Amino acid sequence: SDLFYGDGAAEELDCVPRQSGGRYLARTLLEGRATDVPVLRWTCNDAFVDLGDEGRHLACLQWCTDELLPRLDGLRASSSALGEDFGRSGDLTVLWPVLVAQDLTRVTPLVVELRNVPFREQEQVLNFLVDHLPNCSGIALDARGNGQYLAEVTRQRYGAERVAEVMLSEGWYREHMPKLKAGLEDGTFTLPKDADVIGDFHALEIVRGVARPPERARQSPTGQRHSDAAVAAAMALFASTELDSGPLTFDVAGGGVSQDAFGGAIPRPDFN
Repeated sequence: SDLFYGDGAAEELDCVPRQSGGRYLARTLLEGRATDVPVLRWTCNDAFVDLGDEGRHLACLQWCTDELLPRLDGLRASSSALGEDFGRSGDLTVLWPVLVAQDLTRVTPLVVELRNVPFREQEQVLNFLVDHLPNCSGIALDARGNGQYLAEVTRQRYGAERVAEVMLSEGWYREHMPKLKAGLEDGTFTLPKDADVIGDFHALEIVRGVARPPERARQSPTGQRHSDAAVAAAMALFASTELDSGPLTFDVAGGGVSQDAFGGAIPRPDFN
């Protein structure tokens, strides 16, 4: 029988999980947990980075006001959290917020994907999102490579007790990917009904017994993807369960003063 099953003999005959190769999450599971959640995508052309600071800032604020605010306004939850996977050129930045429901289900209100967006505007979008989440108590950010800048300034803005600068590694994936899978299996975590997002989860591979993004990125109609959404979701789950420092101490709707993406104090706009 080993000859018949080949490398998969132990898995098929003895129920021993394969150490490498194969998908971590079945498409049927993913599609069964998919709900009508908006995926908001902002892609900048190559010329955008060369606009003046004010032009980029205003364009970003307009996008946030038009796309994010209507979907954030009115959200209610005892607490919320945010996970992020960073990308600047090539890979995406994905921002994945979750609301913690009374029954401890992690509800995804929306997902944000940023492609070819300059660093400072990524900071601006992240701040806008966090400032409008209800009672945000945890933020987990990808701090490897170029992501270290955004993770650091976010920590400076919201506090080290609330922001985790995560160095993604085999050890981190080993500990936290099974929690994401368990959340999907028991129905306490849902994802958008979106082909690219589901594809990111389905692309996760088992390497040396650990679920992680594949070595090579894949192409989709919206551009290159490297399981970015799946990593952001795992970060969101981590932030919502292991970072709990209480809600932020300011109320955006009530006005007040904030630090904008360029380091200056600006009045928060009153959108109400």
